[in-house]
Amino acid sequence: MNIRSIEEIIALARAAIADKLPTQTHQSYPVPTLLGAPRVSVLYGVSVLAPKIGLTLLAPDHRGTFDVEEGEMIALEAIVPRDLGQSDAPYEVLGTYNMMHSARTPEEYLDARLRLCRSYDALLRHFCEGAPSPPPAVAPAAKGFVALFKTVTEEVLWPYYEHLGREYWQWLARA
Repeated sequence: MNIRSIEEIIALARAAIADKLPTQTHQSYPVPTLLGAPRVSVLYGVSVLAPKIGLTLLAPDHRGTFDVEEGEMIALEAIVPRDLGQSDAPYEVLGTYNMMHSARTPEEYLDARLRLCRSYDALLRHFCEGAPSPPPAVAPAAKGFVALFKTVTEEVLWPYYEHLGREYWQWLARA
């Protein structure tokens, strides 16, 4: 199985919605969703960037599904929070995304993001191929993935990520 790098997937997800959703749309990190399938999902929602406040994120309103082998969008669907097990109202303000909530400097954030991308790349093929658990060679990446993910990603979206990628999180826990 030839899986695209996570950086390619992120760029693909951004390009795929360029003419479909508003320019102020925020894109989540990709989340593998179905064990044994070369698929990831990305959430999209309105964001507002304001000086001295930061990037405010509203509840996601679209989900894109991507084939990570072919490098193409399979579906873009309108969603509401309850579709992802959340009680937030559609377009509800979830909070502000502080890119460095767990990293103390921009350099630490960029280093953590690079390590997260490397971990994605090490793990994704095994998940997509349906390995019952992360193989021993990638077990260290699997064991550290959740902490690294939470260092880099949008804290206000974590409940959405947990619901969307529940098979992936369970798979990682088997390392």
